[in-house]
Amino acid sequence: MKIKDYFHDKNLAFQSLQKTSQNSELKACIVTCADPRLSPEIIFNSPIGELAVIRNAGALLNENVFESLHFLVEGLGLNAVIYLPHKDCKALENAISPQQNFESKTTRNLLKRLKETPCSDAIEEYAKFGAKEIKKSLSQFQNIEVLAGVYDPHAKSVLWLDEET
Repeated sequence: MKIKDYFHDKNLAFQSLQKTSQNSELKACIVTCADPRLSPEIIFNSPIGELAVIRNAGALLNENVFESLHFLVEGLGLNAVIYLPHKDCKALENAISPQQNFESKTTRNLLKRLKETPCSDAIEEYAKFGAKEIKKSLSQFQNIEVLAGVYDPHAKSVLWLDEET
């Protein structure tokens, strides 16, 4: 079966999609991993149009992510960002291997922090540090809320992290 045929029957009818998106308002942007076990719209039970989602392997932060966030704030009025890496992330395990070399200073700093943190707390520290980097990137804008959380794909739950802890 061709991939086009597989997804054809799963495609949401255009009228239904249009109706849903017209009645929704952007509430937040979720910056998360590309892992298929994460679907922010399902995790947060959000209709189409309520969340902007930026995904890449490991939820790594780089200039592309920051530029996208700036566009969402300036162009679409975004005022909340949730940084949501997840437990058991194979992309992060690969990223901290000695063979990897990233150009982005933010990515390098995030991964350095991850390597230096005891295993049990590593992903939580990674999430908090990432949220602080996002907040720094958006510091020129007023009233932007940035939250950190960690998704557990086994428990299917989000652990929300306090800024100061």
